[in-house]
Order: sequence, then C-alpha cells, then structure tokens
Amino acid sequence: TENSIELGIDPLGRSSPLWKCTADITKPNAFDGGWQTYYFGVSDTKTYRFVVYLKRETMDGGTYSDIYTDQSPAAVKLNGTDATLARIYGGNPPQTGRWYAIIGYVHPWNTSITTSIGGMYDMVTGQKVANCTDYKWKQGTTKARHYSFYYGCQVAGSTSYFWGPRVEVCDGT
Repeated sequence: TENSIELGIDPLGRSSPLWKCTADITKPNAFDGGWQTYYFGVSDTKTYRFVVYLKRETMDGGTYSDIYTDQSPAAVKLNGTDATLARIYGGNPPQTGRWYAIIGYVHPWNTSITTSIGGMYDMVTGQKVANCTDYKWKQGTTKARHYSFYYGCQVAGSTSYFWGPRVEVCDGT
C-alpha cells in the first residue's frame, strides 16, 4: 500500500504518528498516497485556514493540497473568476529531510481581499519559501473537504510524510 501510519519525529520535535506515502509506481505518474477528509460544515461568510505539514525524503513526484466543496465550481479565485480546481499548493519543497507548513485560506464569498496570504513555511527557519493560493467561497457553500496527496512518482519507494492536518475558523477564537 502507498499509505501507512508510522511513528516518527513531527515538526515540533516530538514522537508522533506520521502519515507516510510510499510510491509503489504500479501506475507511474499517478496517485502515490495521501488522504481526503469527509465533508465538514463551513460558512461562506467566514475565513478558514487549511494547514498540513509536509516532509519529503525524495524529490520524485509532487505534493498537492486542494479544497473541494459542495458547489460547482469548487471555489472562486480572489480575482473573481471560478476555480474548478481549488489548489492551495502544488509542487516540491526546497529540500528533503525538513518539515514545511503548507497554509492556505478560503475567505468569505464577498471579501475584498485580492492577494493571497497563504504560503509554505520552513519549520526550521520560519521563512516563507513558497506562495500558496487563497480562494473565496462560492456563495452558498455549506460543505468543504481538504485533500493532500503525493502524485506522479517515477521511482518505487519515493517517500513523503504528512502531519497535523487541520482546518481552523479565523474569527479570533
């Protein structure tokens, strides 16, 4: 299987269960592990922060973090155009063997925000190392799910880890 739970060191230096993705490449350049949540309730009038931590052991394949909703299209880009695929992040971290936080936001449907504030952050230096894409809820959205995965490996045994996925309402509480 390409998914397993393994005890390891999390981004905070503690021993924790990690989600391990190991490419078996029975289908090269395809899904190589990851997860998606069940749908959960959201309000299209609130901002939500989507977070997952990533550590890659190889640079084979790519890492992706997406949002799906009960609407079609899934969300709206900050410039007001429809986003059939609401991809927070897609690519590779700067280096292997280091934890990174992938953080993306979905803002209220009527927000005036036009610039993404999300990003990928190096957990050693705290520096932002890549931009992530923020979205707006499509008006009427009541359900969403978070999807993070490892994809497109060409070498069997290529490995990626996820830890600490969460979705937070950004309302000051």
